[in-house]
Order: sequence, then structure tokens, then C-alpha cells
Amino acid sequence: MGEYVHDPDSPLCAAELRWLAWCRGVVLAAGARQPLTIGNWADLAPLRATEPLSDVLGFHPYWMWQGVGPETHVHTREGFEAYLDECVTFADSVGKPLYASETVWGARDDARHVEVMRYTLGQLRARGIGYTVHALHHSLVADLHRDEHGPVGHPEHLHFIEADGSVRPGHEAFEEFAPPSAAG
Repeated sequence: MGEYVHDPDSPLCAAELRWLAWCRGVVLAAGARQPLTIGNWADLAPLRATEPLSDVLGFHPYWMWQGVGPETHVHTREGFEAYLDECVTFADSVGKPLYASETVWGARDDARHVEVMRYTLGQLRARGIGYTVHALHHSLVADLHRDEHGPVGHPEHLHFIEADGSVRPGHEAFEEFAPPSAAG
């Protein structure tokens, strides 16, 4: 959803919500029994708007450390943490779980990306928010590779695993956030 989600009279917002409701109906009619979610960009308004259609509240909390882009509230650590707290409070108020279906902003510099990963996942873990890190593996999709493989935009390098299958330097730190082993 775009900025129009902030306008309660927006016909575009109403149309998108009708379409999402239709999608939910199709999935349920096909026999889905698992909880359904809708991924939302880093703003509380679309999370609120899609809540009635979601069994699990899905959002994309990225700490955009570079300090540029439209989601200004997530450019500072304080703003990012306040945003997470708002989302947790909202999820609690409607009695639904909260899930980060995309997270961990990129960086060209490996050490910076590890810092972003540790900070972001640490903040999610501290609040009991489940997550899926976006784009673990190199891909030719923009921002999922190094510059020599094609266009890279504002998110910079999001991937953790290089084209040759090796782990980016320092990115073994991701294992710090793995759940405890079922065998252990």
C-alpha cells in the first residue's frame, strides 16, 4: 500500500483492500488452513488497514541506517525501536501475533551489514517478534548481489551468501540468532 493508506477516503486504498479481501477468499476457498498474513512496508497505517484480513500481522521492519528514503521514522535507532514498539502494542491490542516477513537492510560493506543484522535481529528478538531475513542468497535480482552482477539500489547488498556459495565475511554471525537445537 502506498501513501494513500493514510487517507481514509482514498478510493485507491479501498480498491486495494477489496482486492486483498478477494485474494484471502480465494486462498481460503482453495482449502488453506494455515494462518494468513499480508506483508506491509514500514508504517503502522498499512498494518492497521490489513489487520482484519490477517491472522498474523505481517510487516517489513528495516532499519534504514543510511538516513535517506521515504520511511524517515526508521532511519535512526530510536525511531526504529519506537516503530517496533508501536507495532507490538497494536498487535497486542488486537490479539494477533506479529511477524517480520522481510527484514535486515543491506550494506555494501560486509562489517556494516553484519552490524545492521545484529542490531535488527536483536531488536526483533528482544520483543519476541518472529522474522524471515529477506534474501539470504545471492541473486541477479537488484540488491541481492554485488555491484559487478548488475544494478544495486538504495538497500545496497542484502544477501548473506555469495554467488559462489560462500558466506559473506562475518555473516556466520547469523547463527547467533538461530533457535536452540531440538536435539540439544
